[in-house]
Amino acid sequence: MRCFVQIYLTICTHIVRTTQRSLLLAIIVEKSKKCLDFSVTLFLIHIVLSSIYGGFPSTWDWWIIHILGMIMMVLFGEYACSKRELSDIPLLVI
Repeated sequence: MRCFVQIYLTICTHIVRTTQRSLLLAIIVEKSKKCLDFSVTLFLIHIVLSSIYGGFPSTWDWWIIHILGMIMMVLFGEYACSKRELSDIPLLVI
């Protein structure tokens, strides 16, 4: 039971972190075409740092959680960037 709770909490924190990164992606990148490149770069940096810290990740659940998180970050980030790109430009009315 303890292992199930730990895995469930890990998945929930990755989902929350993915939505936070997606919103930051919309603020930093600002173009939906660049979201995929930025997300994959962050994922590769994460793999390198994880490998340096604790060895190369070899468990299937690590790979599934992180690849799905990267896919979610790309999709949510592109959606947020496209919404931001298509928003109206406010005009000053005097």
